[in-house]
Amino acid sequence: MPEFMEALENVKKMNCIDKDDGNTILFYLECLVVLQYVQRPGVVKNLTMEEWLSRVGSDRIYNGKPERLVVMGVKNHKTASKQIATVFLNGEEEKWFDIYFTKVRPAFIKHNEESEAFFISSSGKQIHSVSNDITRFHHRFGLKPVTSQAARRITETCIAPQLKSERQRYCFSKFLAHSNPTAENIYREKIIGDLVESYDILRPDSIYISKPTNSRDQEDITTLPEVGKAMEEMQSRKKIKIFQKRQERRYFKNSKLSFQLPIQ
Repeated sequence: MPEFMEALENVKKMNCIDKDDGNTILFYLECLVVLQYVQRPGVVKNLTMEEWLSRVGSDRIYNGKPERLVVMGVKNHKTASKQIATVFLNGEEEKWFDIYFTKVRPAFIKHNEESEAFFISSSGKQIHSVSNDITRFHHRFGLKPVTSQAARRITETCIAPQLKSERQRYCFSKFLAHSNPTAENIYREKIIGDLVESYDILRPDSIYISKPTNSRDQEDITTLPEVGKAMEEMQSRKKIKIFQKRQERRYFKNSKLSFQLPIQ
């Protein structure tokens, strides 16, 4: 996603954070958690500073390459209070979150009014509506908005039929916070192992992902990776429109001049 990566680079270089760059990073991370990792908006809104700082990393070898995964537990979300939602990030995504945490978030804070929420808006307060932010981000690039409910429904439709064992179904359900452990158990080694397995089920190159057959799901399947592609297409279309407008102005100008020339 060119604009997101450009915003990251700008933020890393500058001491004074541009609001547009900060919002680009914020909105993208919201989309990442809700659309790619199919968590409820409440998970994003209620992720706390303490939960971010308490994240646990897991290093392993995947397909012959070293890989870092990070898990965070979010206690306050839509489901029952005794359950906890889990958010997974890979090593690169953890760095993106850290840039938001160390650069963008401090710039958004107003008058030293600290908030317990990890994600705060440019107003300095806790995000009012994650769903609205995601919708605005889609509209920014001319995309049809995808809701968290649609993302979760599509994910379940595509993946659930491919899961053959009870363990796979158990891990997948746990990842979606349908059947999660209590907060006291979330960071135990066995639980993290289960969550890593569910992360593998959901990764983009997973063998468990199939295309939806439902026409409604096919229409709504504009997920996070396609936002980057759409951005590139929008930038190309913008260049084409600028070129076309210039050509139209030239044509109009030439037509006007030719009309004013006396007939020989």
